[in-house]
Amino acid sequence: MKKLTQFFLLLSLALSCSFCSNKNYTPADYPKGQIIFGNGGGMAGSVTEYTLLENGALFTKKGMNAENTALKKIESKVVKQLFNNIEFLNLNEVQLNQPGNRYYFMEFKGKNKDHKIVWGGAPMGPPKEIKNFYNILNHLLKE
Repeated sequence: MKKLTQFFLLLSLALSCSFCSNKNYTPADYPKGQIIFGNGGGMAGSVTEYTLLENGALFTKKGMNAENTALKKIESKVVKQLFNNIEFLNLNEVQLNQPGNRYYFMEFKGKNKDHKIVWGGAPMGPPKEIKNFYNILNHLLKE
């Protein structure tokens, strides 16, 4: 009888823990904010895309029909600062769609608005704020 009681206790503990676990989202089903950035073009026309979810999960996708692959988790205070900077720098209001043979992009997805910025190797390049923010995002990949 004692073993049966222990079994049910362990079973209920396992079930309760499974209900408490966080859902593993992908960029396709994540309901909150996302920052998507990357580059593409060139001779092969390949595209490399990274997606940072508001929960800190970072994904990559290489190629147009590729699946998202989880890379790592970014610290929550860093993610919060990045999303705050989008608002502070008004990046979700910048109108820039000037791709070149080789191009770079950032896309911001949120509850009410999706916004994409695309630029190429034009002589002037993007505004400083865009280039700096893009460089910060790329730095996350190296940490």
